[in-house]
Amino acid sequence: MLKFFYKPRKKDEDNNSDFEDANDAANSDVEDTEEDNPLDIFSQPFAVQTWGTDTQVSYHFLSIRDVAPHLSSWCFNRKMDEDHKNTIKTNLLTNENPHLMGSIQIVRDKSMKCRVLNGQHRLAAIQEIIKDDFNMEFQMNVMFEVYDVNIEDIDDVSNINAHDTIAYIFKIANNSLNMKPEQDHDIFCKQIMIAMMNDSLLKKGIMDKTSGNVYRPRISAKLLYELFKTYLPTECLDLDIPEIIMRIKKINVKISTMPFIELYGRHTPAQQKISQFEKAKKLGFYLYLESKMTPDIWIELLNKS
Repeated sequence: MLKFFYKPRKKDEDNNSDFEDANDAANSDVEDTEEDNPLDIFSQPFAVQTWGTDTQVSYHFLSIRDVAPHLSSWCFNRKMDEDHKNTIKTNLLTNENPHLMGSIQIVRDKSMKCRVLNGQHRLAAIQEIIKDDFNMEFQMNVMFEVYDVNIEDIDDVSNINAHDTIAYIFKIANNSLNMKPEQDHDIFCKQIMIAMMNDSLLKKGIMDKTSGNVYRPRISAKLLYELFKTYLPTECLDLDIPEIIMRIKKINVKISTMPFIELYGRHTPAQQKISQFEKAKKLGFYLYLESKMTPDIWIELLNKS
């Protein structure tokens, strides 16, 4: 998150006046600054323009060492291609005057949180170089395009309209890189996952968490998205999202009515699995049970429903 904060230290009434005077002097450099006032690293563009009806695009030429450690990729970005990333890394390290072609494109929400849309492989390569640069010698300036979007929280995966807006920018940004069919597949998987999170029943089993554990029968939104990307048959792209959701709900009902011998096998399920099933019954969500109907199985069945 690209925010840097200045927090004035509070005076300690029990300390002597010399300490207070020193503390006042330290704070005197900050004029009319509220506590927790964010300082956006992309605050001084060299050019700004409006794109479409209300999207402001700003352009920045900055030291990558100052910016890269504070950037991360959009949650629905393409899968990282390790070979591509390593090729970029090698080219940068073996070039006496390292340079990146083009710009790194970023979306920024209303809270100044930024995520990389186009350039995640270049960013990852640079982040690895900086991490291993113990002499802190690697220096390079990079062009950044920052797209300001009217979105409260760019990491809120349940906000359909927000991520549709970002997906639109993403697709245009990546068309110049010959966007591959599998990337359309990834966007479709994102749309399925978001539709599930907005379904009155299915959303009860999906947790939108960026940290901490999610316990079965619930599943994290990020894991669900990765499972769809891995196992969803490409034939499903010919279906619309409401049809996919209906097929998922049919599978959910089917799992709920399966005999234990079919769901868990010949042996009596362990108490942990029985507890999972009982929790699933309360939620009405059976899609992430530790059973013979795991997500990789039922996702591949979606084109046969």
